[in-house]
Amino acid sequence: MAAGAFACWKGRVGLPRKQPGARGRQRESNEFERRSLGGATGAVYLPSPSQQLMVSEAKYLKLYDDLLAKGARHFLVTHEAPLNSQPRVARVGLLFRLKELRDVSEETNGHSKYVAEHEVGRRARILAVLNGEQHLSSTEYLRATVELLPADESQTVDVHALQRIREKLQQALAIQGEQENRPGATAELGALANRLRLASVLRAPGFWDLCSMLGSLQSFRLQLQVRTMREEVRKMTEEWAQQNPQAFKDLKRNPQVLPSKIRASGERVKELLQEGTQELQSTFQEILQTPSLSDGAVRLEEAVEQELQRMRAVRSLSFLRRSE
Repeated sequence: MAAGAFACWKGRVGLPRKQPGARGRQRESNEFERRSLGGATGAVYLPSPSQQLMVSEAKYLKLYDDLLAKGARHFLVTHEAPLNSQPRVARVGLLFRLKELRDVSEETNGHSKYVAEHEVGRRARILAVLNGEQHLSSTEYLRATVELLPADESQTVDVHALQRIREKLQQALAIQGEQENRPGATAELGALANRLRLASVLRAPGFWDLCSMLGSLQSFRLQLQVRTMREEVRKMTEEWAQQNPQAFKDLKRNPQVLPSKIRASGERVKELLQEGTQELQSTFQEILQTPSLSDGAVRLEEAVEQELQRMRAVRSLSFLRRSE
């Protein structure tokens, strides 16, 4: 066990100290003070050398201030999701190590206080929450006792399984990369796919690298879809405003003056973002929560196979349209 800072998509935080183990042995005991890093509900965190967080809420500011005051650098990040309208925290999270903290109050006009740079490392399992009564507090973060999982556990994944996943992912990326020369957002996604595929060819990716590549592709695709739909809503709103200047002035006081078609389109954007985010989080949370990464590799291969089948279907549809 060990003690340290602990955070999640909505996260928690705490600080390490040594505690005497059974029969006088020293063992690592992680008592993690936990803290939601609000505004990150759409985030999918995976082990990586660099992860930036913007910090603005008072309880998160307190978290980082406490870390610095105690000379600590580590905290655990887990996912938080509602269960029967009550928040539920995932049992397994990722250990973040704070590398740099900058005060950006003036640069952001007070919207954010800190920009925090981290390294995201090994997994850790929550054994007990020590102050669960503070879960919904807006001023206090949670503390939990956690167990650090082996730092080298990704090395236990079967190399043949990794090779299969790599080959399938490269096929999916190659198909997506065919879209690079098409106009608009599709080209951006195609360019990303080609960069990811090249990276996977130049260096054999590890387990978490493969997860990150799949997550990057799917997350960027969702961002582009949302961006495109928002742009359509913006254009419809501008056209309506030009034709109805008085109604546009009344919009702030009465949102219902906006035509139902535009409001419905705006709701569809929210639904797409929410559903897409939930799907992404579900996939990678299943991987993160598996007892062993060998089990996680099985789930990752399933997710990559689904992506490959999706891209094959997209390509077939594209061929059909061109032949019409």
